[in-house]
Amino acid sequence: MKHELLYRGILLVLFIGAFIMSKHFRGRADKQCGKMPRRGDGVGFLIPQIVISLSILGWLLTYLFAPQLIGWSQVELPQWLRLSGAGLGVVAIGLFVWMFRHLGTNVTATAQTRPDAQLVTTGPYHWVRHPMYAFGLIRFLAIVVITASWFVAIAGAGGFSFLVIRCRQEEANLIAKFGDDYRAYMQRTGRFFPKVAQNK
Repeated sequence: MKHELLYRGILLVLFIGAFIMSKHFRGRADKQCGKMPRRGDGVGFLIPQIVISLSILGWLLTYLFAPQLIGWSQVELPQWLRLSGAGLGVVAIGLFVWMFRHLGTNVTATAQTRPDAQLVTTGPYHWVRHPMYAFGLIRFLAIVVITASWFVAIAGAGGFSFLVIRCRQEEANLIAKFGDDYRAYMQRTGRFFPKVAQNK
């Protein structure tokens, strides 16, 4: 396609920006509170996460550096729509920064809760319990429209389905940590999307 080089450049910039941002906040939390071992999630969560992550990463690297190999998965989308993915990607990064600032040192790459974790209910956590997944969905939408790939759309849907399952374990861990405070928090917030009507 005529503008494919532009789209690949946009995607690369967005990925570098997201990586630096995530590395900064996660690294700071690990430095201050210690790194949580991924094996604590159990093989049932770890293996699917690795498979999904490597599949998506492999496709995206191929799109960036050898796009002719995956042309079969692309569909025709208007240029304005694909370019809008850049704006959506920037919005997603901004939302992640907002989230990480409120989450602070509670952040971890696992489904586990840090021993010294605090219950965060400010910022995006005022409306949803898992803004990381909600904002990740926005980021995936940006990637889908930039790459114009039905494979990325399907892989992203599969990845999100896995996160829905994983977040149940996260919530079980949070209930074990915070008890009735977290149960009350669940009543007034949505899991991924704000509730239409919140309790005052």
